[in-house]
Amino acid sequence: MSHRTKDAITKIQAIIIALVIIIAAIIATYYMLFPPQPTTKEELVLRMSQGDSIVTIDPAICYDYPSTITVEQAYDPLFMPSEEPPYDPIPWVVESYNVSADGLIYTMKIRSGLKFHDGTEVTAEDVAFTMDRYLSIKKGHSGFWIGFIAVGNTTALDKYTVRFNLTKPSNAFIPSLTKFFVMNKKLLLQNKAEGPFGDYGDLGQAWISQGHDAGSGPYMIVSYSPDIGAELVKFNDYWKGWKPNQVDRIKFMVITEEATIKMLLMNKELEMGHAFLSPTTYLTLGNIAYLNLSYGPSINWEPICINTRRPPLDDVHVRRAIAYAINYTDLVNTVFPGAIVGSSLLAPGVFGHDPSIPKFEMNLTKAEEELDQSSYTREQLSQFTLECHWLSGQDADRMVAVALQSACARIGINVEVVSVLWSQMLDRATNPQTTPHFSIWEPWSRYPDPDYYVYSAFHSSQQGRWITQHWFFTDELDALCELQRSTLNSTERQIALKQIQQIVRDNIPIIFVCYRPYYNIRQNYVQGWKYIPYHAWEYWIYRLTIVR
Repeated sequence: MSHRTKDAITKIQAIIIALVIIIAAIIATYYMLFPPQPTTKEELVLRMSQGDSIVTIDPAICYDYPSTITVEQAYDPLFMPSEEPPYDPIPWVVESYNVSADGLIYTMKIRSGLKFHDGTEVTAEDVAFTMDRYLSIKKGHSGFWIGFIAVGNTTALDKYTVRFNLTKPSNAFIPSLTKFFVMNKKLLLQNKAEGPFGDYGDLGQAWISQGHDAGSGPYMIVSYSPDIGAELVKFNDYWKGWKPNQVDRIKFMVITEEATIKMLLMNKELEMGHAFLSPTTYLTLGNIAYLNLSYGPSINWEPICINTRRPPLDDVHVRRAIAYAINYTDLVNTVFPGAIVGSSLLAPGVFGHDPSIPKFEMNLTKAEEELDQSSYTREQLSQFTLECHWLSGQDADRMVAVALQSACARIGINVEVVSVLWSQMLDRATNPQTTPHFSIWEPWSRYPDPDYYVYSAFHSSQQGRWITQHWFFTDELDALCELQRSTLNSTERQIALKQIQQIVRDNIPIIFVCYRPYYNIRQNYVQGWKYIPYHAWEYWIYRLTIVR
């Protein structure tokens, strides 16, 4: 190669190096003047229908499904149902605990470093205050503890240790604490109004009802209207931390028309439907490629609750005749495909379930025999028009009510089917005179223990509530309900539960049509949903992710 050629290449290389330096300088100057902005992450929003009003967002008052779902996002419980069968309660706000040998003293250590949404730390004093608040207001889930612990019997031993002093043992105490939502004492008392609780005023009830929260849960309530819905956003300092693709914002939308919910899901304007759509709607939506349907057997029964204080249903033979007149196989296959026909108060898989109790079945011959033993003549029975109330918007309940109407017509009893709102059902359940002859609703156990179905449904202290519309209470049942709750001997408890189930089956205050399947419909990009059989915990949004 000639010297002239080498010189030319050298000059070209020098020029290239100079250009690279100049370009680098230009780029560096540009980024100094116009630094790159961080990429804004798309907010992951989950929109979910609620089929009825969100009556309250106060943990001490909530009991209905939409309200409880909302509260569970904003407040942490002391214990959480585990995600796998048998769904036993696991410590949550509580880190560890011990129980005295007599079952009366529970000493619990709560986790340090947990924060309320205002940034203050959760302490044992907040836990003690919360229990007293539940017991003072006497609404919502307070019935789980009234009679077993008194106001002032929960004390903070130090910043992170709280002691519950029970007046009598309770097998249900730890399970029931899955519905004990810790509240911020200081914040509530700072925002108290005048009220019936002395220096504590109204215990912050009015302030909470205005859309505020005093919780430490994974989401914070930012807006709330009972008949419109609630909106919540992620609490960045949540003690469990956050992983990629978890939901940033929740929009609970009150939509009472099932057809509207169906359309919004099909149009991808809802991420998830609520738990009380008709089985037909769930199965129809489940055939759409971009929607994901989960369903299967549950521990919750579909009841026909019978008011045993109103004639002619005050006669056990009339109640038995009606139970024999229903075609359970056709009803279940039509309304609840895949469900198990009911037998007893406790479903298979629940501690204490008695498998010897036979399933309900139609037998018109036995129905006639029961009517022959009744204190009412056929002529007298034909003069009654019995009311059956079912919850508005719950099409499956309507179909059960119509099936009951047809069954009663077979044996000469007239039934009128009436749709009512949840608030109306609650109002009418307060005394036997206003409670309808029949009522249909689906109970969901509030905590992971058979006690809920037993004590809450059949102890006389619980009368006047929606789950006790049967008005069937006896001294024997009271004693057995108390025994199964308080005994520390599991064999003795199981015997008591078996006796309770047999008494209920013999007297037919409730017809257990079937163990109703659970259903969940959601967009395919919503992942992490799990069935949890204990009231609303399957809709704990923190466990969900959105992956498009």
